[in-house]
Amino acid sequence: MVRLFDIDQGAPSSITGGEHFDDVPQVSAFPSPAMVANLGSRKGWKRGMANDSSPRLLAIVDALPLRHGMRVLEIGCGPGAAAREIVRRIGDGHVLAIDRSAKAIAQARAASRAEIAAGRLSFRQVAIEDFNLEADEKHFDIAVAVRVGALDGRHPEAGKIALQRLKAALTAQGRLFIDGGDPLREIVIHG
Repeated sequence: MVRLFDIDQGAPSSITGGEHFDDVPQVSAFPSPAMVANLGSRKGWKRGMANDSSPRLLAIVDALPLRHGMRVLEIGCGPGAAAREIVRRIGDGHVLAIDRSAKAIAQARAASRAEIAAGRLSFRQVAIEDFNLEADEKHFDIAVAVRVGALDGRHPEAGKIALQRLKAALTAQGRLFIDGGDPLREIVIHG
C-alpha cells in the first residue's frame, strides 16, 4: 500500500491496487475522512465538480492555467474523469484525451457521451510516443499528463520521443504539465 497526502490538509489517503486496463495497472484512491470533509472547500467542488473526479484529479485540474476557448491534450486519460472536468472549465474549447489502452478509451467514451456529442471532447487510442496531429487538427495550448511513464522519467527513451511529439503538437506558446509537483510541474518544451 502507498500513502499519499492531501494537498490542502496533509491528510493521508490510502492507494491500493485497482482494476487493469489491458496490461496497464491502475490504482484507486480512497480518500481519508479529512479529505472527504474538505471537499466543500475545494475550488473545483465550488465550481461544480463532477462526482467522478477524485480529490487528487481535482487538485491537478485546479492547478492548470485553463481559460475559455483553449485546446487541451490530456495524455494517459484512463476513464476520462479529468478530461470531463477540464471540458467543464474551458467553455467552447476542446479536449483531446489519449490513452494507449483500448479498454480505457472505450470506458472514457461511454462515460463522456454528452461532451462528445457537444463536440467539446474527443478520445483517441494512441501512446504519446506514437501521437501525431491529424491533417486538419489544430495545435494544442496545453498538454497534461498524470502517471505517464514516458514523461515522468520511468521510461527515458520513450520520453525523448514523447517530447518531440509534444513539441510538434503544441502551439509555439504551448505548455506541458505533469504530475510530481505540488500537484503539477511544468516541463519547458519550447525555448
